[in-house]
Amino acid sequence: MKRKLLFLLLVTLFAIQLIAKVDWAAYPAGGYSDETDLSFGLLAYLRFSPKIQDSSKKINSAYFLSKYTLKKQFLFALNTEIFSTNGKYKLNSNLEFRSWPTTFYGIGNNTNLDNSEKYTPESYSLDFELSKKVFSKLSVSIQTNLSSFQVNKIKNNSELSIYKDRSQASALGVGVFWDNRNAQFYPTKGFYGEYKVNFSKDLFFSDYSFTQHFFDFRQLYKLSAKSVLSWQFVGALSSGSVPFFKKYRLDYYMRGIPANLHIDDNFSVLRSEYKIFPLNGHYSQRIGFATFLESGSVFNKLENFQIEDNKINYGFGFRYTIIPEDKLNFRFDVGFGENGHILTIMASEEF
Repeated sequence: MKRKLLFLLLVTLFAIQLIAKVDWAAYPAGGYSDETDLSFGLLAYLRFSPKIQDSSKKINSAYFLSKYTLKKQFLFALNTEIFSTNGKYKLNSNLEFRSWPTTFYGIGNNTNLDNSEKYTPESYSLDFELSKKVFSKLSVSIQTNLSSFQVNKIKNNSELSIYKDRSQASALGVGVFWDNRNAQFYPTKGFYGEYKVNFSKDLFFSDYSFTQHFFDFRQLYKLSAKSVLSWQFVGALSSGSVPFFKKYRLDYYMRGIPANLHIDDNFSVLRSEYKIFPLNGHYSQRIGFATFLESGSVFNKLENFQIEDNKINYGFGFRYTIIPEDKLNFRFDVGFGENGHILTIMASEEF
């Protein structure tokens, strides 16, 4: 049986080489953040397209990331993006497993670092999104999400002790997108707008019933051949009984916020960033720099949102292009906020 499976795999790989052009690359995925300390892993990137295809067609791609940190955190993720032959349909998928010892500070916008406890969540998630291009820049989508969550190594009197037994949430939703940016990984001009709504109900095999609306608007300005200025407004509004593992973390969107410090059902963030790649050498042209300014908060209800509660972050960063064809960059960012500074090192741009 094993020999048959191996033979089938080899035949499949050979057939793909005959009918398609396959490019791939793999890189060490080391990094650092306050939440992880040093991390080590592998980032693999695969591009797949028919050999008879003009350069204007979209390229199918897959990313694999495996990471282990000095704080005994482990992440496995596989992301794919597949286009139909005519480019009208796109299927995105994301599979992730995470075992991630971390810190809990409570819920809300006024939590602080002094009130903390350690816990180890273990989670699985699977996402699918099928989108259709209505016309040139406008697309609509349907999406589904399956999430499973369990907390290990937690105090009996913790707020999170209700998650000692595995919980699950599943959702169905729709979305609409407008995208006239000139690139996927490092756009230098254009506008991107996104609205999604997801419904999680008992009939979807979910332990919870809630609704989440998500917004993401971005504008990019090409100031010169080597520099770009961008801004983004991103936020979400929720209703119903949102479980802890589906609440929003402010540190996901602000680079000067310690991990898990501010978590709640809703959030809003407004931020801007300036990036420049000023050098001209064969290798030095891969080196770039960034500065950014960010403002945002989390809140439990819309009527409780107060703009004066917003946290203010600012910082600077360093960029290095690891895949020149797609302008996929490693970024090194230092964000400054009310709790000091946060260093982040990882692949891909923030927005």
